[in-house]
Amino acid sequence: MISRRAVVMAGVAALAPAARAEVRVKPGKGSDQTRLLQNAINAASDQGKELVIEGGRYRVSSLRLSKPISIRGAGGLTLIEARTSDPVFFIADAGKVSLTGLGLNGGTGIDGLIYAARVKSLYIDTCTIVGGKRGLLLDTCGGRVLHCDISGQADSGLFSIDATGMDISGNSVSNIGNNGIQVWRSAFGEDATIISNNRVFNIRKSDGGTGQNGNGISVFRAGNVIVSNNRVSDCAFSAIRSNSGSNIQMLGNSVSRCEEVALYSEFEFRGAVIANNTVEDSAYGISIANYDVDGRLAVCSGNVIRKIRPGQALPNSFVGGIHCEADTIISNNVIEDVRDFGIRLGWGKCRNLTAEGNIIRKTRHGIEVSAAEGAESVSVQGNLIAADLGIVAMDHQNPVSGDLLLDGTATPLHLSLSGNRRTS
Repeated sequence: MISRRAVVMAGVAALAPAARAEVRVKPGKGSDQTRLLQNAINAASDQGKELVIEGGRYRVSSLRLSKPISIRGAGGLTLIEARTSDPVFFIADAGKVSLTGLGLNGGTGIDGLIYAARVKSLYIDTCTIVGGKRGLLLDTCGGRVLHCDISGQADSGLFSIDATGMDISGNSVSNIGNNGIQVWRSAFGEDATIISNNRVFNIRKSDGGTGQNGNGISVFRAGNVIVSNNRVSDCAFSAIRSNSGSNIQMLGNSVSRCEEVALYSEFEFRGAVIANNTVEDSAYGISIANYDVDGRLAVCSGNVIRKIRPGQALPNSFVGGIHCEADTIISNNVIEDVRDFGIRLGWGKCRNLTAEGNIIRKTRHGIEVSAAEGAESVSVQGNLIAADLGIVAMDHQNPVSGDLLLDGTATPLHLSLSGNRRTS
């Protein structure tokens, strides 16, 4: 007779997960463990098992992954060091690859301690990646990079090109030579990468330039990218710089100490939303620019911008809170303690600009409005302004009017003013 308890226990056993299928490897002797680890990788991928790399120090030349595999280390206890200038992991056409709990270290000549090409589902979680020219180099990949500590790269912490849907979230990226996180495309197109909840700081511009280096997060030609809730600080140029990235969204980011424009949407973009960010101690707040190459269509709303002074990248330039040029709404921002201007509407030629419901304090010019040849359709409504001059018409950098907040001052025909008030 079968007892009721035996039946219940058999049912529980049937519901319990099966034991994890694993291949385990321990550190080998000698100064080169390439063969040891490569053999283990091949065995695990052939058998469809997870490879567990136990704690210890492994020195390798290059490990190649060309089949689906999951590799798991012992958190901070598993350290894999590069012996040569080749990537530690070279991954190509592997379908689905997971790397978790690994520590990687290499010299500055390595172009990607992890180099992955054409991987449909790449999952990198809780890894520490130190050194290399680039920490991660991802070419035509989809997947996730989560909770990694990336630092000490000569060029870029993470470089993704032609992504097929990446999620870059919860990472720490610091002490980088040129750019922290780069999401680029070889041609204009939808990218749809999400960059969120990362800490990016101490980004230099080792190779110089006028904006291609020195950025915490750099987007180039990549459309429909979301950059949200990141903490970005101490960048030689911008915290977030989108060059020709249409439908870019910069939402809820916290920015401090940038030596040029903190949040930048520039060149050939169509569509930008820059909202609910905080910017402080930087050389410029927000710029939405390049109507000359048809950069246009933006909403800039709900941002707090304060303490804007010239930085090393813009030592002799005019600095301001928010700048825009075409088909843009600037609304409900709070701007305080800016040396030159709070909001600039147009630079020479401009079109369809609105500044509404903003608070601007402690600056030389509250709102500058382009009155140069080619300027058209500007509306300034319901702003509260405490500045030396409240609203000023400009021909590029030259004032061409008195304070348009004062009664009796002639207003350019393309400019509509209503409900603006001087405040304290």
